[in-house]
Amino acid sequence: MKAIVGFLLIVWQLPQTLLGFAVYCFCRAFMSKRVLREGVVQSTSLYAFCLFLQSRRSARYSAFSLGIFIFVFYDSAYPDSQRMQSVVDEVVKHEFGHSVQSMWLGWLYLIIIGIVSLTITGISSRIAKRCYTEKWANSLVKDKNIKITYI
Repeated sequence: MKAIVGFLLIVWQLPQTLLGFAVYCFCRAFMSKRVLREGVVQSTSLYAFCLFLQSRRSARYSAFSLGIFIFVFYDSAYPDSQRMQSVVDEVVKHEFGHSVQSMWLGWLYLIIIGIVSLTITGISSRIAKRCYTEKWANSLVKDKNIKITYI
């Protein structure tokens, strides 16, 4: 039964899952030197795969999710690495909220959440924090038992 539900979830999220899988394969094939580690994010019966990559930009971190795939770019050489790990964990939880949105919205996710979130975040991160897409993602993971297992 779990296999059937898992298969149906993949079909329900097919556009973003295929895109996420393509990005994952690209990162593993062409950016393998920048891959820091991988992980699995879980909450009850929901899960997502996470790929952590070394950032080459001046920003401390950035992240995005596509279906069941979460991509996190951060500077592993950040001076206060324990504090940075805490920030990265919070970012992963937020992105997991977007994965849950994807599970709920299916094929509509890229239109309702993806395009809006990408556009607003590109304009201003301050405005993005007040956008419905980001607030909803945060509310989906707030006070939830989210487990991040690093591989």
